[in-house]
Amino acid sequence: MPLVCPRTITVRKRNGQVLTFQTSLSDQEAHTSLTTLVRNGKLTSSFATDLAGRPYYALSETQLAWVQKIVHDANKPPFAGEQFVSIAAMLTVVNEGGIKNPILRAVHPDCPPLDGKHREEGVICLKWLRNSTKIAILSGDKEMFYGYMDKRGVTDRELPTLILETLQHTNKDLVRSATLYGRKTGACCFCGRELTREDSIGAGYGPICAEKWGLPHPYNMEVN
Repeated sequence: MPLVCPRTITVRKRNGQVLTFQTSLSDQEAHTSLTTLVRNGKLTSSFATDLAGRPYYALSETQLAWVQKIVHDANKPPFAGEQFVSIAAMLTVVNEGGIKNPILRAVHPDCPPLDGKHREEGVICLKWLRNSTKIAILSGDKEMFYGYMDKRGVTDRELPTLILETLQHTNKDLVRSATLYGRKTGACCFCGRELTREDSIGAGYGPICAEKWGLPHPYNMEVN
């Protein structure tokens, strides 16, 4: 039996997010699999149903790529979820302590110094959702949604590599992550405001946010 080498396929979501995966199925095999999954009721979305209802040869290259993506996702084992206990615990404590809908910003260690709206993939914004127990994982400019994290810190879906690495770095050392964000962006990792004091830039947050979030800050230590 001939060896089938996996192909790398890329699709783009409506929000601009690019998804890359590998498959060993031919496009025709993927379409046959999709048709079977729809017929058996395992896939019920209108998008999957529409693609399965069209002849294989009538689909465009983009549509065939989405056929592959849908079948790829349907055949994956259930996602167990990554867990980021420290991040979730901090956001939970400050939310219950009176900071409604707290936000924590972070940046990948390998990102260059940033400015503007922070659209780079390695910049994230973790936002506690109003009237919810979920934490949204967003891009730095809040325009791209990556997934949710619950109060235990468990994510609900696979994340892009840079986002996952940024979360891992942040979860490992929250204070160090805050410092990195401040030095790379010049803004507070909590409130997002520009940092003007050298000690605040070095810390990654200002004295007011430090007090609210229960973190050390050079200015507060001088005053006390």
